[in-house]
Amino acid sequence: MYSGSWGRRLRVPLLAVLIGGGALACANPKYIATSTGGPDDIKFLYVDGGGNQGVIKCARSDDGELSNCRRMRVVLKD
Repeated sequence: MYSGSWGRRLRVPLLAVLIGGGALACANPKYIATSTGGPDDIKFLYVDGGGNQGVIKCARSDDGELSNCRRMRVVLKD
């Protein structure tokens, strides 16, 4: 058997795949390269089939549910 905390840890990666594959689906498939976050939010770095990268930020509730997901503007400067 698994504990409730194990189920919460497993839920976030599964939701990341659903968000990356479903909510942001377009001509180029996207996959989640990495994620980071704290207790209140989580950010996903995605890469699409054309090599373009972006960041998606979602709010996270106490039970691990994600909401208010949106693409973040990323500006890299030398």
